[in-house]
Amino acid sequence: MMKEKVSCNLCGQNNNQFLFKKEGYNFVKCKNCGLIYVNPRDDQKTLSQTYLEPYFHIKDFQKENPKIVGYFDYAFDQRVFEDYFEAIMTQIAFYKSPPGKVLEVGSGLGFFLNRAQAHGWEVCGVEISDFAVNYIKKTFGHKMMLGPLKKDSFPKQYFDVIALFQVIEHVADPLEELKIIYNFLKKGGLLVLTAPDADSWTARLLGRKWFSYRPQEHLYNFTSQTMEKMLQKAGFSNIIIHPDNYI
Repeated sequence: MMKEKVSCNLCGQNNNQFLFKKEGYNFVKCKNCGLIYVNPRDDQKTLSQTYLEPYFHIKDFQKENPKIVGYFDYAFDQRVFEDYFEAIMTQIAFYKSPPGKVLEVGSGLGFFLNRAQAHGWEVCGVEISDFAVNYIKKTFGHKMMLGPLKKDSFPKQYFDVIALFQVIEHVADPLEELKIIYNFLKKGGLLVLTAPDADSWTARLLGRKWFSYRPQEHLYNFTSQTMEKMLQKAGFSNIIIHPDNYI
């Protein structure tokens, strides 16, 4: 396993402040813009191996690999996730109504796509996990693309709504990802994005013990300020940020 050093993804600077070390990884904060990120981090080959089948049900693989990261049993929690995404659909309805096309980047096992389709949207997902893509196709029949997302993955201005739930912090180059997404979104389209808040009271209270400081998964940790700056830099406007009751 190799590690790579990276510049700040938001402003491109290399002027950072060391915050703390966790699980052998350094967390730093950009002195220029405030973005928190892991540096150095695992190389791209190692990162791509994180999201294989064991990531979605670590309970079945812990004896073989006690250090495995991911969800205890993602599929078992389908009802919990779909209840959450049903509330998200209510929020989306304030801004956009079907018919239209919805893309989810980082679809997990397809539970948001289920709710969006139930509300009348034409749905499509992108996932970097071959296991997840096959699971969604076989279980729910949704249209899926094996990622990562690329500039030519879809036509420009193709989707009415694009969603990323607890995904952007995992991405190796979030600014480029958001720029690509911006080009796929129709004029007046809606981006729905959630991420852990590094400036939340729980993050400030728990410090390095905060749940989102997971260096093998969460390469970046955003505050509302750094998230807004990154969205603006990617081209987005009319940005609304508010707390989310993600379970």
